[in-house]
Amino acid sequence: YPEDPAHVSEQHPDAPAGPAEVLCIDYGPGGIVQTPVHDVESFFKQPRPECSAVRWINVIGPPSPVLLEALAHRYHLHPLAVEDLIQIPCRPKLDEYAEHLEHSYLFVTMRAVDQEGGKLRSQQVSMFIGDRQVVSFQQFDKPLWASVRSRLQEEDTRLRKSGTDFLFYCLLDRIVDEVFPVLQDIGERLDELDTIITAEA
Repeated sequence: YPEDPAHVSEQHPDAPAGPAEVLCIDYGPGGIVQTPVHDVESFFKQPRPECSAVRWINVIGPPSPVLLEALAHRYHLHPLAVEDLIQIPCRPKLDEYAEHLEHSYLFVTMRAVDQEGGKLRSQQVSMFIGDRQVVSFQQFDKPLWASVRSRLQEEDTRLRKSGTDFLFYCLLDRIVDEVFPVLQDIGERLDELDTIITAEA
């Protein structure tokens, strides 16, 4: 996982130079526990918190072969899905892996865009959505899920009461929300160019 781990070292110019940053958020109606993961093998030896109806593991930066292998073994991730994960760029796609019903999941990869310093910025985001866990990967940009994490802190919300399907919906919705300001800005720039060209014609 993968066959050629050397590809894992390929980085986006904006990606962090150091090892991947991993955060696990266990939550449910009864509470929430956030755990930075430094040693994934030791982490998986610990029992899940009692409140953990959903486990969300988010990885920022290029994952190491050790991390990928541990996650793939733990959640029965298909080698082809893991290979797609580290191929950057990879075309947006959605695949269902349901060979074993007890370990079925969706694999989704997409692009998240925003603007920084007036320049368009894009990163690849991939997710594995299972029955009780979501494992997400992003190239950079820690604040991408800030609003979702903030909502998880609130008690008695739909997000805290729902399963992995609603968490996936919230993450996808966050990516879509980021697109509209970018499109609006591009539209305004096109209008300005059109005005300049028309005036000079």
